[in-house]
Amino acid sequence: MGDVRVEILLENYHDALLARRGYLAADAVRRERVRVLADSGCTMLVLPQDLVERLGLELSGEKVIVTYADERREERPVAGLVTVRVGNRSMQTDCVVGPPLSEPLLGQIVLERLDLLVDCREGKLVPRPESPYLPSLKMKGATGHPGADRCGRSAGCPATASPGRVRGGQPSFPLPAVAEGRVQAGTILPGANGKRMRLVT
Repeated sequence: MGDVRVEILLENYHDALLARRGYLAADAVRRERVRVLADSGCTMLVLPQDLVERLGLELSGEKVIVTYADERREERPVAGLVTVRVGNRSMQTDCVVGPPLSEPLLGQIVLERLDLLVDCREGKLVPRPESPYLPSLKMKGATGHPGADRCGRSAGCPATASPGRVRGGQPSFPLPAVAEGRVQAGTILPGANGKRMRLVT
């Protein structure tokens, strides 16, 4: 077992956005297939300066201190945004700009966001068994709506917004459509503690 290097697609996010809006030809979007080292000991995506320039990524003005394997520390700029595609999963992120011609590194932030594991035995990235189709992300403490910390029997929860009442218990999520009158009386809604509710006016 050794290092795992995989091929990913990198794409200039702002170019792609302009192309989707019709301001840039699709074939003018700067993108490149790159072989990167999947490094769970690295925090961010790290791309060499020459690749950052080819992709047309803009420096954000931010800088970070990076620590190399030999314990050297160096200040490096941050650039973005770049779309990272690994298989059928993708995300937008910033990157640390490494020295020219340095090896690209796929760090922990991307691996966690895409919910991928480094399979050293097979030499590839694989989805976690618990999330084979879509990334599964933890949201510790979240219960589904902004007023969750006040919910239960509290009238302050935004899920209880008028006009419109619900019969069968407090809603378990905010209902802007109710507040705006876009949900008709008699609509069945999910409720707290697994209850079902019928909207009345």
